[in-house]
Amino acid sequence: MPTLQQWRKFYDGWATRDPRIASTGLPVADAEFDRLAAVLGDWLGLCGHERVLDVGCASGTLTTRWAERARQVVGIDFSRALAAAAQARHGGAARQFAAAEAAALPFATGAFDAVVCFNVLLSLPDHDYAQRAVGELLRVLRPGGTLLLGSLPDARCQQRFFDVLLAEAPWWRRAGSRAKSWLLPQRERRTQILWFDLPALVQQFAAHGCTVAVHDDPPFTNYRHYRKTLVVQKPAEVRA
Repeated sequence: MPTLQQWRKFYDGWATRDPRIASTGLPVADAEFDRLAAVLGDWLGLCGHERVLDVGCASGTLTTRWAERARQVVGIDFSRALAAAAQARHGGAARQFAAAEAAALPFATGAFDAVVCFNVLLSLPDHDYAQRAVGELLRVLRPGGTLLLGSLPDARCQQRFFDVLLAEAPWWRRAGSRAKSWLLPQRERRTQILWFDLPALVQQFAAHGCTVAVHDDPPFTNYRHYRKTLVVQKPAEVRA
């Protein structure tokens, strides 16, 4: 798996690219971003008065779309170049962007009404780091708040991932991949992203008193074929 420094260097390169390029490397139409943002806003239940944290905001292209439904949005990214680009494009009184690490958030406990982390955890260096990041996401979320943990590669769908890659490849690459698939057992296939045991993750949240809704990813590029989004409700404070 790539190290955090290698991922950071990769995403630093996005800062000078067209912000409408998805992580697949292909351009995405504005209408597709709009549809995705609408779904995320609905899942978060944004009503216009919330203070929301977006962890892994990249260039802010998606953030600014659902941010219209919140009072204030703070976006962070571990790439300083991307965070600076987001601030230059979209920054203002109601939208602020800065560099920070998901596993060491520089915010007070319970500082946000909602937290978004979409298409981020898969690019962390390992599951231990991802676990620390999830702990931080819950820490800065107020009691009763909502965490949207999105676009998580589902370990049960790895074969579907390889099938999608094969279907979208040029014919000569498809032919070569089919030949290799006879020689390469499934257990030896490798990817550059983290895969998650989602039932175990749901149980982990439940053990902390959270309720979790599991959704297929919204239609966006090819993610819905092998990724899921969790909408986590943090328990309210117990009053004496």
